[in-house]
Formats: sequence, structure tokens, C-alpha cells
Amino acid sequence: MGRIAFHSHSGCNNPAPVTVPGNDTVYLFCHGGPHPNHWGISVELTYAPTWRGPWTTFRGNSDDLYDRGTALFAHPVEDPTVWVSSDGTWHMLMHAFRMGMLDLQERRLGSYAFSRNGPFGPWTYQENKAAYTGEI
Repeated sequence: MGRIAFHSHSGCNNPAPVTVPGNDTVYLFCHGGPHPNHWGISVELTYAPTWRGPWTTFRGNSDDLYDRGTALFAHPVEDPTVWVSSDGTWHMLMHAFRMGMLDLQERRLGSYAFSRNGPFGPWTYQENKAAYTGEI
């Protein structure tokens, strides 16, 4: 089996692939970048009609001046986990490594975003709310 080139840059590690029943499209969420002169990386979306491609990077965030419109929201995060609930809402948990609510003493490290309109958003990022901590 040959290698599948699934993303537009080599910085994509730990991607979150998502498929939805009744839709053959494959959605791949991954931290973006690296981009020059940027204070962090965010989550980008690449999608294709099948696993074999062709792959397209979503560019639709006009507020994203750093990532050329590819970031789904303007917060530096990585390692997304994505799922779709029964009501059609898209959910994302991420490791938030630099944000205002990051508190290493309380070990609040996780963040959450959601989209009620599908994978292309708009995504609502839950600012200043810890989705999970480092406590087990």
C-alpha cells in the first residue's frame, strides 16, 4: 500500500480524522502552521471526497490574519479530538498550551470549541473555561 499525502504541510501530526454516516467526505482536523511571525498555532481543517483525496485546506476565516484564513479560530491549541453529537453539533477538545486561562498550578490544560453549522463553522471557542485538567 502506498503512502497517502493528506495535508498541505508537513507540520501536521496527531490529526483528528472524522467521517459522518451518509457522507463520504473525510474531514481531517490538525494543528496548523508553522506560519511566520505567528504567536502560536491553531486548528486547521483539510477535507477530501475520499481517503485518497484530492485534499483541500479550508480557507474561510476572514478574521485570521496570521494563518492566511486557515485557522478555525484564533487561539493557539494542538492535538484536537473531534466528534459530532446526535443533534449535529461538532465538538472539539484540544490541548491549550498558551491562553489566558492556562494555569499550571491548577493544571487547567484543555480547551473546547463547537460548531452548530458543521465542520466549516463558524466555531465558537470557549474562552477562559477549562475543558479538562491534568489531574487524574
